[in-house]
Amino acid sequence: MISGMPSAADLLLVNGNVLTMDLVRPRARAVAVTCGRIVGVYDGKPDVSGKNVVDLKGATLIPGFHDAHNHMIGFGLTLTEVDLRVASLDELYQRVAGRARDTPAGEWVVGSGYDQTKTGGHPHRAALDAMAPGRRVWLKHTSGHMCVVNSLVLADLGIGDSAPRIDGGRVATDDAGRPTGLLEERAQELVGELTRPYPPATLADAVVSAGQRQQGRATQGLDRAGQASRLRGPVRRSHRGRRRPHRRPAGPRHRRRRRDPL
Repeated sequence: MISGMPSAADLLLVNGNVLTMDLVRPRARAVAVTCGRIVGVYDGKPDVSGKNVVDLKGATLIPGFHDAHNHMIGFGLTLTEVDLRVASLDELYQRVAGRARDTPAGEWVVGSGYDQTKTGGHPHRAALDAMAPGRRVWLKHTSGHMCVVNSLVLADLGIGDSAPRIDGGRVATDDAGRPTGLLEERAQELVGELTRPYPPATLADAVVSAGQRQQGRATQGLDRAGQASRLRGPVRRSHRGRRRPHRRPAGPRHRRRRRDPL
């Protein structure tokens, strides 16, 4: 028990199979918790009372875990994409248009984070064509389960005025049966085939950018990547560690490929 602990803990867990993760003392029978922190671990009957006592009846008790997995490359790549967490389609289209003005013809305008429940609907291929003429547009939904592309990307995929059937996915259409640009679930994997593989330097920069962003958040006391919104920093660092001005990549390298009919 921690020295100076009150005689009554906030929570007392008793009669359990407690896995302590301590090699010297791997198991215990009871745990006392006060103010959300473990203040006592007991092999037998606790020497404190509890305001709330839970009889585990032999159940196993383990420490809480923080999920340590992270999509470093994916997160790092999003830092170069257009932030589409906006409240209207008009604002979304304006952000796409702004990026398109700085993007060479034929290259990619990639954005992420849009939510049709906030914008009032999904973006449409025709509007994207108008906002980014001559550019390939790929906008990723906040859920990761769908995306919207413009007519140039649909043409790269061999999708014309009718929607092909996709196992495990869907190419959305309007009332006339014409694809709107919305690709759901496995249908969006078709776009990934156009953009991969990324150049190794792009992937290395993505990992470094993600690490820097998360390290910066850690210094502010945050312990999970999802606690912080994506802020756009003015400086980034190359994979060799040299400091250099922020440059926004034009987008994924486009590779025109011959495809079998879908």
